[in-house]
Amino acid sequence: MGISADILLTHFDYTLYASSLLLEAAGKLTSEERDRDLKASYVSLLGTLRHIYFADRIWLSRFEGFDTGSMPRLTLSDPAETPSLEDMVASWPDLIHRFKACIERYGDAGVMQEFTFTNLAGKQFTMPRYQALLHVVNHCTLHRGQVMMMLRQMGHVPPSTDLLYYYRR
Repeated sequence: MGISADILLTHFDYTLYASSLLLEAAGKLTSEERDRDLKASYVSLLGTLRHIYFADRIWLSRFEGFDTGSMPRLTLSDPAETPSLEDMVASWPDLIHRFKACIERYGDAGVMQEFTFTNLAGKQFTMPRYQALLHVVNHCTLHRGQVMMMLRQMGHVPPSTDLLYYYRR
């Protein structure tokens, strides 16, 4: 089984679309709401957005050829590695465009090739590139769903970020 580079590009376009909608929704919240401890995996709405952002940065560095096994673990308690919402709004689109540039360089044949990377615990894994790229998209989707639930818990109506809405627009 495989997937074309064009389909991967479409899914990264979707990721940018859906993430941008949630960043916009988060921008309408008070700072107290964004930082409120909602007893979620990454504590708050902003913490969850940061988690997605950090994971995207780590995966992008792998696809761009850097070994992240030696990177310090990104934490939400390190002020140097705690971007504001505005920082993420400004820089996240570039991350997605850089993923897309990698996919365009790989082409259909390249996305099918084996990809070896080192995780943050120092363990090495090998898998087809397309599987790792789809993981990035799926990881974002999973945690965006959590952000949407947090918006609902605070009494806000989240934007529609389903893939079907993206396809229909």
